[in-house]
Amino acid sequence: MNEGVVSLSAGLQSGLTSGLTVAGRTADRSLYRTRSAAEVEREFSDEEFFRFVYLPAVLASLVWDYVDTVLDLGTMLRVDELKGLSRVIRQLRDQFRQKRMKKILAFVGDMHGKGEQVKTCCALVQQEQDYGMRVEEAVKGTMKYHLSAIGKLITQADSELEGDWRDLAVAAAQAIVVSEGFLRYSEQVVNKEWIRRGCWTRLPQELNLLRISLPHYLGDLRDPEGKLINRLHKMGNELAGAIGKLKTTRIRDYEN
Repeated sequence: MNEGVVSLSAGLQSGLTSGLTVAGRTADRSLYRTRSAAEVEREFSDEEFFRFVYLPAVLASLVWDYVDTVLDLGTMLRVDELKGLSRVIRQLRDQFRQKRMKKILAFVGDMHGKGEQVKTCCALVQQEQDYGMRVEEAVKGTMKYHLSAIGKLITQADSELEGDWRDLAVAAAQAIVVSEGFLRYSEQVVNKEWIRRGCWTRLPQELNLLRISLPHYLGDLRDPEGKLINRLHKMGNELAGAIGKLKTTRIRDYEN
């Protein structure tokens, strides 16, 4: 495991890094009516705003919390291959958060003084993070079942793996499940609704690239048949189903 937990080739790292600025897959937008996001948002009821605008932002924040744990564990191991992989993922995380902050700044609009504006933005970011914990609590049955099952899957893949390497593998697998849950929910529920209303949308590019890069933390635990990754993706799909059944909350703005 020490030699093969992540063999991130120069080509992969280059591809991921260039992917920070290169658009994702193209599609013919002329097939859809084009309307602005602001126009569509004004049509949403409180419940729809929660499900199609606020909840995706909260889930994305939750994903990066899990990724941060992986990055911290990877740093502890001081392995060159991990450094390259972690550098790419930090770039993805930082770019995502910068874009998110710009959106929140636009939401806040003109405030009395820059200091007050920044203070409000920081409070809203913290609120999204806090709400992520409430989402975890709301789907704790599914989360607890899958996150506990991950330890058994890692043991089945390598019964001799232990210590920091095992902690890293478990954390990476958990991050894959949570990120896949967010991505599946977005693909199956959120994007379909936006497109139905005539507004072209797609998943955040950084999260699509995260989907490609996270499995490399599992290194040679990834069997040639892809059984482990497929099982983790199935868990993510089940998590997406649980998220989709959450009771909507009356949240129109980013305020309690």
